[in-house]
Amino acid sequence: MTIRVGSEYRDYTHIYYMRVFPIELSVYPYDEIRVTQRSSTDGKPIVRLKPSALERLIAEQHSREWELYLATGEISGLELFKVEG
Repeated sequence: MTIRVGSEYRDYTHIYYMRVFPIELSVYPYDEIRVTQRSSTDGKPIVRLKPSALERLIAEQHSREWELYLATGEISGLELFKVEG
């Protein structure tokens, strides 16, 4: 995904995962952790979540799937996102 940052454009990784836990994530470099990006669709600051807050959100919105994950440690379809290195 390309996002305008000031007067320049930068490419970032954007992930749509619509299987077990439908989520959309944008991944930014660590050195931009303090930069507040704005949404390319509405111009508002992009909401950031710590891992614990993301877990709470998933547990609230997808409780059945989250309980299954906690019980088995597996998420069906997640293997599609494994990166070979």
